[in-house]
Amino acid sequence: MRVCSSTSKASSAIINNALTTLLMNRLLQRATWLKVHLYLALIIGFFFALMGLTGSVSVYREAIDEFLNPQLVIENPQGQRQSLDKIMVAVQAAHPDLTGAWTLEMPRTPHSMMTAWYDKPSKTFFELYAPLMVSVNP
Repeated sequence: MRVCSSTSKASSAIINNALTTLLMNRLLQRATWLKVHLYLALIIGFFFALMGLTGSVSVYREAIDEFLNPQLVIENPQGQRQSLDKIMVAVQAAHPDLTGAWTLEMPRTPHSMMTAWYDKPSKTFFELYAPLMVSVNP
């Protein structure tokens, strides 16, 4: 015959309550960390998707520019291209008030225009980034 004392029943109940509390705390912590992980992943994933989208726009910038501005496409390129010196003299003659460095972007195809960039014109000095872009038929 087995004899159970009241102290052993009480101690087993205390142990059961402690184990149940510990298990519940662990499950609550796990659920909390899973939610934190989910929301951090969604936020960071959004930024990665945004970077990928802006990067692809940057890669296809010329094709998008030609699609949106068909007047910048040279339909039938003819003759020899002008020298870079002659092109820069023509650009500076068209904009005599802009002294300083210009950047030339060479065309990638025979149907593309050459672009001359002036980084900080005085008209857009306080804007974040608004360079003057001049398209030139080379």
